[in-house]
Amino acid sequence: MKVGIVGAGAMGCLFGGFLARELQEVWLVDIWKDHVNQINEEGLCVRIKEKCEAIIIKATTNPKDVGACDLVVISTKYDSTQDAVKDALAMISDETVVVTLQNGLGNLDIIAEFVDEEKIVYGVTTLGSILKGPGIIEATVTDEGKTYLWPLKGEPNGKIRNAIDTFNHAGLNFILSPDVKERIWKKLCLNAGLSVPLAIFRLNCGDYIKQSHALELTRCLVSEIVTVAAMEGVKLDPELIYQEIVELAKKAPDHRTSALLDILNHRKTEIDVINGAILNKAKQNNISIPYNSVVYSIIKVLENTYDYRIEDL
Repeated sequence: MKVGIVGAGAMGCLFGGFLARELQEVWLVDIWKDHVNQINEEGLCVRIKEKCEAIIIKATTNPKDVGACDLVVISTKYDSTQDAVKDALAMISDETVVVTLQNGLGNLDIIAEFVDEEKIVYGVTTLGSILKGPGIIEATVTDEGKTYLWPLKGEPNGKIRNAIDTFNHAGLNFILSPDVKERIWKKLCLNAGLSVPLAIFRLNCGDYIKQSHALELTRCLVSEIVTVAAMEGVKLDPELIYQEIVELAKKAPDHRTSALLDILNHRKTEIDVINGAILNKAKQNNISIPYNSVVYSIIKVLENTYDYRIEDL
């Protein structure tokens, strides 16, 4: 199978690396030239439990180098999705399956503007990875990680099932799941209710959940999100989701979320497709969600004031 990964960040490299290790023809496409050059010269270094495996994989900054693929995975951040999909059209034929596992709400709508909905598969993953530098990632969650997918329209066809089998043969646990919309909202609760507050307070999971006020904030954020989800036709139990979030945080006390890493590295976060997207859904349904509104505003202020930050004395 020929696979194109559009967006060679932490997760894109994780998917591409595992597939290439199983001798699939895989291309990584990214605009970061140093990253692409390092991968082409030295291979992709995938660290798992302090061991680094150099995986030979093709990388390019130009999607036209790749040609038509059997499978294209869109793995960029939200603010890059539109440009990435436009460029990726050079890799998409009538027979191509296009997969998105991107965070939050909104990416799917952008992809569907340019790609036939019958080709699109969407979902959510619990896999974890960190980009450590040009050509280097650290896989933080692999064995226990699961990825749930479902076609945007209709039922899974032979091409989609073949793509799922390919990921599974590569050691990644991919599952066809008709309840994927519910799973996406559950992950939204995790990202909006835990990952984003961690970025605001600059804490890892373990230190955050030791604070009673922090836990109350998470509980309130989740309660609001569940209310919005219900208006979107997704029924969730707020207390059950809150408990699941706390248990996940306990299992990974040292984990630093992508939102936290973005803030620490003075980058733009994905807040617009997380709490921001939930706010938009709330407005459409005439629902007030003050906790999510405040959290969204705080992140926006942090993003806009990196150059003026007062550091610790």
